[in-house]
Amino acid sequence: MNTALRILAGTSGTFAFCAVLIWALLNWGLNCQTWDQSLWTESSSCIPPSEFLQMLLDTARSVAQKVLP
Repeated sequence: MNTALRILAGTSGTFAFCAVLIWALLNWGLNCQTWDQSLWTESSSCIPPSEFLQMLLDTARSVAQKVLP
């Protein structure tokens, strides 16, 4: 049981780290300079954490629907 818990914790931690890294790289690529949406332009915008999490969940749901009957 201890080994299974360690594997689960390690996998979860790795996934969370990768998700945060991808989110940061996406915002860097979008030239994110402010969270104030009224100041965003075509060359400078952001993906808020809540939108990124929703995208991840929607993607996971879509994949699960295709894989699972």
